[in-house]
Amino acid sequence: MNRQLLSILAGIAVAPLIVQYAAAQQPSPRFFPTVRQSIVLIQAGRERKGTGFIVAKDGSVYYALTAGHVVQNGQFQVQTDATVQEGGETLTVESVLPLPGADLALIQFTSTREYPVAKLARDATRVVEIDRVFILGYLGNGTGGPEIPSGGVTSRQPLTAGSGTAIFHDVNTVGGMSGSPVLTENGEVVGVHIGLRDESGGIREAIPIEKYWELAPQVFTREGRDALANSRFPQAIASLQSVRRIFNQDTPEASLILAYAYFGLNDVGRAREEARKISATNANAAVLLGAIDYIEGNSRAAIENATSAAGLDERTLGGYALSIAGLSHIAIAGDNSNRDARLSINRATSLIRDDAFVYLASSCLQFKVEGNVPRATADFNNANRLISQRPGDPFLAVLTTQLQARARTCLPEDFGSLGIPTPTNLGRYKSSEPISFGTSVTALAVSNDSRFVAVGLNNGRVVIYNLETKGEVASFNLSQSNSPISSIAFSPNGRDIAFASGTGQLRVINIQSGGEKYSNGDVGNFPQVVFSNNNNFLFVGSITNTLRMLDNRDGTPRNFRTDAHPGGITSLTLSPDGRLVSGGADGRIRFWNPNDLTASDNNYQAHQGAVTSIAFNREGSQIISAGVDKLIRACNWQNGECTDVARTNEPIGGLSVASNGQVAYSERPFLVTPENRIFLQDLSSGGVLGNLPDHRNRVVSLAYTPDGRYLISGSADQTIIIWEVQ
Repeated sequence: MNRQLLSILAGIAVAPLIVQYAAAQQPSPRFFPTVRQSIVLIQAGRERKGTGFIVAKDGSVYYALTAGHVVQNGQFQVQTDATVQEGGETLTVESVLPLPGADLALIQFTSTREYPVAKLARDATRVVEIDRVFILGYLGNGTGGPEIPSGGVTSRQPLTAGSGTAIFHDVNTVGGMSGSPVLTENGEVVGVHIGLRDESGGIREAIPIEKYWELAPQVFTREGRDALANSRFPQAIASLQSVRRIFNQDTPEASLILAYAYFGLNDVGRAREEARKISATNANAAVLLGAIDYIEGNSRAAIENATSAAGLDERTLGGYALSIAGLSHIAIAGDNSNRDARLSINRATSLIRDDAFVYLASSCLQFKVEGNVPRATADFNNANRLISQRPGDPFLAVLTTQLQARARTCLPEDFGSLGIPTPTNLGRYKSSEPISFGTSVTALAVSNDSRFVAVGLNNGRVVIYNLETKGEVASFNLSQSNSPISSIAFSPNGRDIAFASGTGQLRVINIQSGGEKYSNGDVGNFPQVVFSNNNNFLFVGSITNTLRMLDNRDGTPRNFRTDAHPGGITSLTLSPDGRLVSGGADGRIRFWNPNDLTASDNNYQAHQGAVTSIAFNREGSQIISAGVDKLIRACNWQNGECTDVARTNEPIGGLSVASNGQVAYSERPFLVTPENRIFLQDLSSGGVLGNLPDHRNRVVSLAYTPDGRYLISGSADQTIIIWEVQ
C-alpha cells in the first residue's frame, strides 16, 4: 500500500467507521483548554476531516499548519474550534501554501476575531524514545469537539518521505487527526501528525516542527522573488516583510529581494540600506550599490562597489558591473581613468554580447575616449535594437531601464541614426498588465464570441480568461502528464474546449460542467486540433502524418488518413466556408472535405520548408501563412498565386490576422538572443505599422479575437498580455 493512501486512511476520515477510541477516555492535560483555541477543523466533505493549528498571525491574517495531503485537492472548508462550538460560519481561505519537500501546508485566512498562536518549539531534537506526547485533533467520524489522546515516542528515524528525522509514536489516532499538533507535557508543539507508519496500524508518524521553521520562510521568500521578477515591487516587499515579522528571520536573500524591490519603487535610501547588509559577500547587492552610485553621479563609490561585484561574480554579473565601473571611469576622465575604462568596458563586452546597457557603455567609450564615431554609432544602434530586451537575471532586470537612461547621457541627445520606431497608430494598442502563470505559455485560442481566451502552458495546464474582466474563469489539466500544450480549440458554440500535448495526449472538456467528454492518449506527436463548424466533429492532425476525424459526442473515430502531407501536418484551421485546411512539413497547403476527409483539388506550394501557421483574411479570399523559410505569405487559395507579406530574420513564433486586415507576427529564434517584439503590418498595403515590445522573452503565440477588439500575446516570459485595439 502506498504512503499517500496510508496517510489518508489514518489522517482523514474516508468512511463512517466507528473506532473504539479508548484514549478519549483519558483525562485531558491542563494545557488542553488553551491549546484548543488555536486548532482548526478542516472539512473536506461530509465524511472527510482533518485538523490544523494556528502557527502565525500577521495583523488580522492567520496561518494554520496542517498535513499537505489534507488539503491537496483544494476542496475543503475551515473553522476554528470556537466557530465549531458556536455552530458559526466557515472561514474564507485566501490561499494554500504547500511547503516544498514535506507533507505540510499552510492555510491562510483572515479574521477580525483574536485567536492565540500555538506555542511552537524551535526544534524537536530533545524529543526521544519513551517521551510522552499528545495529539490534539478532531475525530473524522464524530461531531463533537477535539480529542487529545496520548502515548509514547517509539523511535526517531528518517521520514518515510522527504529529508530529516521523523517522530514515530503509538498514540491511538483515528481519521480526522492528520495535521494535528504533537504536544509535549507542557503544551509545546514539537511536530505535525501525518498518519500511519505502516499497514499494521500500530505506529504513527509525525514531521518534527523544525521542518516548519525551515520550509515556511522559503515559501514567502519564493513569492517575493516571483513578485520581483514580475515587477510587482509592493508585493515583493510585503512577502519579505512577512518573513521578518512572522518568523523573526532576516536572511541574505530577504535583504537582497527587499533592496531591489525598494529600488524598483525609487526608494533609494532603503534599497541602499538593505544592500549594504550583505554587499561584502553578495555580488547582486554590490552591483546594486554600484548602480545607485553611478546613477547618482558618485563615480568613485560606483567604481569601488562595481569592482567588488565583478570580483564576487564576474561570470554572471561582470558585464553590468564592469560597464558601471567603465562608465564611472569615463566620468572622472584623465589618462589613467581612460585606460581603466577601456579595460573594464572591453572586458564587459566580452562577457555579454547582446545587451542594451553594455552596448551603450561601449558606445560611450568609442565616442568619448576612442573618438571612433562609426563604431560608437553602430554600438548605439545595437543598443536601440535591444532596448526592450531584459536580462534573464531578475535582479539585473530591475536595474536595466535606469542604467540605460543614465548611460545615454554620456552621448549627445541626437546621437545615432536608428531608433525603435514608435508610429502614432500603435497608440491604438492599449496593453493590460502582464498576467503571469509561473511557466512558459505555449499556445493560445480565442472563443468565437470574442469573450474568452484559452492559454496553454508548458506544464500541461490550460487556463480560460475572460477578456473583459481579465479574470480566470476555469482551468484544466492533461489527465496523464504535464507535457506542454501544443494546440487548443474552442468549439464554435463555445460549449467545449479541446487541447492536446506535444506527446500526443488529447482531452475534450465540457466547459460549463468542467467534465471530460472524452480523451485519447495517442493522437500523434505535436497534434493540432480544430472543431467542425457544426460542432459535430473534432479534427486532429499531427507531424506523424495522421489526420483524424473524431465524433465530438464521445471521441469515436469517424475517419483517418495517413497521406495528408509527407513529413506530417504542422498546422490546421477551417476556411470561412467550413472546409478543413492543413499546412504541412512539405510546405504545401491542402483543403479537405469536413464530412469525410476527402481531398480537394485546392492545394498549392506556399513555402520552402514546413508551414508553421495559417490564417484567413477577413474576406476569406486569401490564406496568410508563415513558414520555416522565414516568410509570411498571402496566397489566393483558388489559383495558388502568392505574394510575400514580410521576411523575418528568424522563424516565425506567432501569427494572427485581424478582421481589419492587420497582421501580427513575432520571431522565434533558437540560437541567438530572443526577439521579444510583436511586429504589426497592414495586409492590403504591406506597410509596416511598428512593433509592441512589452514582453521580456520571445513571443511564441498570438491571437486576435474575431471582432478585432483584442490581440492576445503569449510569451516564454511566462505571461500573456491582452492588447485592446482601440
